[in-house]
Amino acid sequence: MKAAFPEAMVEVPSGLIELMTNDLKDRHVLATAVMAKANLILTNNLPDFSLSALEIWGIKAQSPDTFLSHLFDEYPEEIKFSLNRQVEKYKNPQKSLAELLEFLDKKANLSNFCQKITKIL
Repeated sequence: MKAAFPEAMVEVPSGLIELMTNDLKDRHVLATAVMAKANLILTNNLPDFSLSALEIWGIKAQSPDTFLSHLFDEYPEEIKFSLNRQVEKYKNPQKSLAELLEFLDKKANLSNFCQKITKIL
């Protein structure tokens, strides 16, 4: 991550982590979001990011499935284009769009997103 996206690195003062009131093991995540001035945390671990712990910082938490579903609602053609480009990159072994969606549904917990895509195929 550091090598691929060095500009994404955020320094977090240890004192800020101690101010976080979300789940103890994920306080560094919220503190990083605060320092990065993020307005959204994408996580499948929503129970560790209560609304009360987030709202004071103006941050929301959302599952990747919900995020991608909303993105598809707003930009269906762009999402379809991106998925097709991803499928084209699979060479050995090749994958169809249906196989990619099945993988995303089962392994990445993106069932709502995949259902939306499947409906338009």
